[in-house]
Amino acid sequence: MIKESKYTMTLQEIYDDFGRDVFQGNDIILVNPAITAEFKERFKDVYWFHEIGHETIERFSHYLKSDMREKKGRFEALYKAWDREIEVFINNVSNRVQNASKQLSQDTTNESQATTGIHNIDTPNSATDVLIDSNLKYASAMMKSVIDSGGTIASEQSETGLTDETMSGLTVSEIEALTDYSNKFRDILSDFIKTFEDLFMRIY
Repeated sequence: MIKESKYTMTLQEIYDDFGRDVFQGNDIILVNPAITAEFKERFKDVYWFHEIGHETIERFSHYLKSDMREKKGRFEALYKAWDREIEVFINNVSNRVQNASKQLSQDTTNESQATTGIHNIDTPNSATDVLIDSNLKYASAMMKSVIDSGGTIASEQSETGLTDETMSGLTVSEIEALTDYSNKFRDILSDFIKTFEDLFMRIY
């Protein structure tokens, strides 16, 4: 049995022992700064105990940057396709809630007219309309945070992954779809990070 010698260093040693950052001087942006930051953090998490496959930190950082530049097009194409799916989903939810709000407002007006006998009076949005509109805006903002924060649904999550306020504005199928979209982003990012494993010795 051949025992391979250890002659390089792990990411942990680079950061903890040498105080270096392998992304120093790396100005490549993947989609946007938030996605890029998420990539860098998860990259370190995945390869923290892996030994770099180059003699020096500078050489490793150079090839890491080169790989990122070469592969970013493919990653961003997958991200944009995912982003379009999210946009369609938001529009569908928006249309559903708005239609429900209009119908509820009409039903409330009709009921009020039948009870009081008063007609042709412009009625302001009911409390229910305001609640639906509020939930829609919250859901849309929360969906946007999925995109901006790299797949994180919300900063404060319940056990189901969504806050109670959001739960009141979305159907069960929409909640499931939202969770699936978030997981899909994580899969896209994880698969992208795996493509960098050739930069390491694979001795860990």
